[in-house]
Amino acid sequence: MNNPLLPMLALASVLAHEAVAQAPAAPASRPAGGPAGIPTGAPGATSPALVTLPAARGTGRISGVVLDGATKKPVEFATVALLPATGDKPVDGTVADDKGRFSMKGLAAGEYRLQLSFIGYGSLTQPVTLADGKMTLDLGTVALTPAAQQLNEVTVNGERPVVESKPDRLVYNAATDNTNKGSTAADVLRKAPW
Repeated sequence: MNNPLLPMLALASVLAHEAVAQAPAAPASRPAGGPAGIPTGAPGATSPALVTLPAARGTGRISGVVLDGATKKPVEFATVALLPATGDKPVDGTVADDKGRFSMKGLAAGEYRLQLSFIGYGSLTQPVTLADGKMTLDLGTVALTPAAQQLNEVTVNGERPVVESKPDRLVYNAATDNTNKGSTAADVLRKAPW
């Protein structure tokens, strides 16, 4: 079987093996391997064949409780997004619990916008700042305003089926049978399903 991917996979395996082999040896005071026994090399050394986890972003924390502005009851599972001061790509996010509480941890100092939303409520966006001296921000209660929508009139039209099966009889609804238009009573009786 001649598979064109096999030589590329073999080359990738050789390159990865060489990159690990060329990495400096781990110091004696440090374990020789990282997760799943993958050699980590010297502290701070990176290898193209190894994937490193991102460093912690910060020590900031934002918390609060999302409430319904009209009833003052918790808004369960509201979406909480942390946006940069400019732009719409979220930096972090979470979902409120069943009591409306939310908390985001590991945030870097800076200016952000906190956006809260849930189906049936208007979205709320407010600026928040995490300063180097104050990295914990408790917003207390944040109220979402219910979004009332006036629906247009709805008309429901129902039709009976042509034949209904009752426990003690069959019912033929001749008025709903389109093939009866222009027929006589004798024609309708001949088409009846019994």
